[in-house]
Amino acid sequence: MIKRNRPPCTSASRASPEGARPESRSIGPYRHVRHPLYGGAVLYISSARLLLRSWCGLVLAPFLIAAVAFRAVMEERLLSAELDGYAAYAARVRWRLLPWVW
Repeated sequence: MIKRNRPPCTSASRASPEGARPESRSIGPYRHVRHPLYGGAVLYISSARLLLRSWCGLVLAPFLIAAVAFRAVMEERLLSAELDGYAAYAARVRWRLLPWVW
C-alpha cells in the first residue's frame, strides 16, 4: 500500500493571507451574466419539462424558476455587502441569469 503525504483539504479562507478579502473577477461566462450556473438551471428546468411533456412539471416550473431567481437576488445582496468590487461588477455586467432576458 502506498501512502502519500498530502496536507488535508483546506478551505479558501485558510489558503488566503491573513485579513485578505476575496475579489470579484469577470472572466469566462461571468463577462456576460452574473450567475451563469443559475441561468443554466433555469434553461434546464424549462426545457426538461417541455422535452418530457410533463404537465405537472410545466405547472411547477414557474415556481422552481422563481426560487432560483430569488436565490440569485439574495446572493447578490450578500455579495454586494461582503465582496469588494461587486457593485462595480454588477453595474458593468447587466444581465443576472440569461443574456437579454434578466
